[in-house]
Amino acid sequence: MNAQDSAPITDPLPALQGTGILICARDRTGFINAWVCLNMLRHLECQLPVEVWHWGAAELDSRMSSLLATRGAVAVDAQTAIGEPTVTTLPDGSLDLHAIIHSRFAEVLLLSADTIPVTNPEFLFDTEEYKECGAIFWPGEVEEDSSLLQVGDSSIHVSDPAPIASGPMVIDKRRAWRALHRARSSEEQTPAASPVAVKTAWRELAQHFAMPETPPHCLSGAVCQHDFEGHRLFQQRSGDPWSLPENSKRICDFMYEEECLEFLKQLQELWDGRIKTERERLKEEGIVAQRFLYQRVGHDQREIAFLPNGRVGTGAGGCEVWWNLTAAEPGFVLEIGQSDTVTCQLRQNAAGAWEGQWLVHERMPVLLKPMPHIGSVTTATATISSPAPAKSLPATNSENVPIIPMTDEQKYVFDLKGWLLIPGILGEEELKELRADIYRLHAEHGDQPSVMGGPVIGAMQRLLDHPVAVGILNQILSYPLTESEECYGFRYDGGYSAIRKAGHDAFSPHGGGGLFQFATNSHVYQHVPGRIFSGLTRFVWELNEVRHGEGGTMFISGSHKSAFPRHSCTTDRSSSLYETYACPAGSLVVFTEGISHTGTKWTNADWDRLALFTCYNSISSKWFRDAVPLDVIEKMPPKRRTLFRGVWVGGYEDRAENKFFSQDNMFI
Repeated sequence: MNAQDSAPITDPLPALQGTGILICARDRTGFINAWVCLNMLRHLECQLPVEVWHWGAAELDSRMSSLLATRGAVAVDAQTAIGEPTVTTLPDGSLDLHAIIHSRFAEVLLLSADTIPVTNPEFLFDTEEYKECGAIFWPGEVEEDSSLLQVGDSSIHVSDPAPIASGPMVIDKRRAWRALHRARSSEEQTPAASPVAVKTAWRELAQHFAMPETPPHCLSGAVCQHDFEGHRLFQQRSGDPWSLPENSKRICDFMYEEECLEFLKQLQELWDGRIKTERERLKEEGIVAQRFLYQRVGHDQREIAFLPNGRVGTGAGGCEVWWNLTAAEPGFVLEIGQSDTVTCQLRQNAAGAWEGQWLVHERMPVLLKPMPHIGSVTTATATISSPAPAKSLPATNSENVPIIPMTDEQKYVFDLKGWLLIPGILGEEELKELRADIYRLHAEHGDQPSVMGGPVIGAMQRLLDHPVAVGILNQILSYPLTESEECYGFRYDGGYSAIRKAGHDAFSPHGGGGLFQFATNSHVYQHVPGRIFSGLTRFVWELNEVRHGEGGTMFISGSHKSAFPRHSCTTDRSSSLYETYACPAGSLVVFTEGISHTGTKWTNADWDRLALFTCYNSISSKWFRDAVPLDVIEKMPPKRRTLFRGVWVGGYEDRAENKFFSQDNMFI
């Protein structure tokens, strides 16, 4: 090893935090496979935070980022995160090392996007092999005998000549920082793929790593890797990556195949399969927010609406199932079609209408005209248009970000248990801003009643109608008569921010039996086949990591449907009836206030429990007395203001429906 080889690296070890999973998704196929991998991790109850890395908006757009957030993953654009202006492009495979080096985690599990775990992989960080070596690699094709180092009863490869598979890798960056930079340097100088560069760096620096002895097992289109006991752990579809459900090949002996295909079907419902440019995205948001009159000239006309997932909503027909927008100078082309057939192509004219013609059957001219809002309410400060009478769930939030609907699995779990955990929705930059706002608010006001307005102050306000939150509330609380694209069908009821230090004890069991409460109680839970109504519903945004048993909210799952009062055994916080959770920072816990639940003692001395507790209610009900200042509400986007409108419904022939906020129609 020459002097240059032994020179210290120039990049210092940055501040690192926790343990997490990295997935690189570099194109449409990569995103589809990352979606399946991520869903399987959550299906296996893996709660580690996940970062999905890509290279620029051309590989993963904002809509795709929002979808990943619903599964507790954060999309990371390597172009921004690397912060090296000289790096303008990366060849395939090179993103892996950059993701490992520049991720916020101290310990990482790198997974190829086409990898499917069959067991929750969190245990890898607790294995003796990993603790001894600080790295686990998996074998490629076996070539020659290896030099082995014994750790207990397990064999650990040192400077191993055997090839390293393209994924996965488990690495403690604090112990391998120099080797990682050596691998990156080697990769930049030669066209070697990441596994070759990693192997070279580890060998040159005599860096230890562990490798399971079981060789890879090949299926028809997939490769299986194993744990140190020889059990199957990962399945990599390197020969046949996932695609849309109807195009995904079935593989004999591929575990969890049905679940994976179901994840693909869910994605197809949420995403149109296209990566949008920023210009296309902004134009699409305008189309989604608008109602149109669809005129087949000389034939008929009807109202039509376009959904964020690329489907046609109101006004859909046999030939009008999906829609797609493409930039085409001098403007855009709007296509409407069904299956693989484009029914019509339209361009926008100077008046703002879209015109063109059918390309099939009658080939009649088509005109798509924006429909005006109907009616208005004049206030002391502004004239606010009230929405049209069409009854439809809002497809975007007040910042025009597409809503993320609940999945069928989330609906099932929430109805079954009465509570739901969605891990890792918020990114680190957003969390820093939220934490600063809470500490500032409490420093200025202490734990006085004024702090109860925390969820509506500063960056915290954006969480009131976060796309994930609205997607949940649309399903479990919204009232059809008062919902539209301009107005939410539910309302804000109250909330507070909390800083709970080690020793703070909030144990006080309450709630339960929501199924048998009268509606005036608000703590009500009702359900009919295919639909639930949650009444007073609590959202808890956990802004710091919560470890299991260290002070997260506790629940008696299913007690929202209990016909009996809480038993005295629930006064014992160690009762086996209680369930709780562990989650990374930025996670969301949602529960019906009709469930038996309680806080408990926060025991983590390393960081505070930092959380936002926000309640929502039916448009016709108010439980808490919380008062939000008018000047705070008036600074909000118009749609967010509707969370604070008066407590009434309306809908009579001589009376407007409650779909607007004004100084004459609010609760403060």
